[in-house]
Amino acid sequence: MDEAALVRRAQTGDTLAFDELVGLYQRAVFGFVQHLVGSADDAAEVTQEVFVRAWRYLDRFDPARPLKPWLYTIAANRAHSHRRHEQPRETVALDEAGPEPAAPDNPAGDLERHELSCEVRAAIRQLSAQQRDAMVLVELEGMTAVEAAAVMKIEAVTVRQHVFRGKKRLRELLAGYIDGRSSEDH
Repeated sequence: MDEAALVRRAQTGDTLAFDELVGLYQRAVFGFVQHLVGSADDAAEVTQEVFVRAWRYLDRFDPARPLKPWLYTIAANRAHSHRRHEQPRETVALDEAGPEPAAPDNPAGDLERHELSCEVRAAIRQLSAQQRDAMVLVELEGMTAVEAAAVMKIEAVTVRQHVFRGKKRLRELLAGYIDGRSSEDH
């Protein structure tokens, strides 16, 4: 069954149709939210809020439009609200807690990839909220600037500016790591 038909059924109160929609988008929404809030536990909580709100306001949604941008708009709003109301705290995801056991064939390469991943995550957390949102939507989720603009409720040109500035800031933040790695290679 196509998405529009599922939405129409869910709008009539069909919880099974809504469950199917949740199944289609839960993983994508969770991944998007996790990039915005940082912690898997917080992302799970926010993702649940997203689908509760989606169910509550589904009657206002036009089934002729794609559902994913609407869900991402709710997700971005809930993630921002969550960040505003949460006390800043240092969280460490399981994959950041320490290096995973290295594969026997290339332990040094595995450690380098893990270090780079941690450095990139830390740098992304230092971007402004707008830069981070634009980068996640465009670079990680593969949305166009126009699609990201609809989610962020800003102009597409502004999304492009946030992506440009975000990439520039990431290069600045990661320059020490990258320079340090390349000098070790020589």
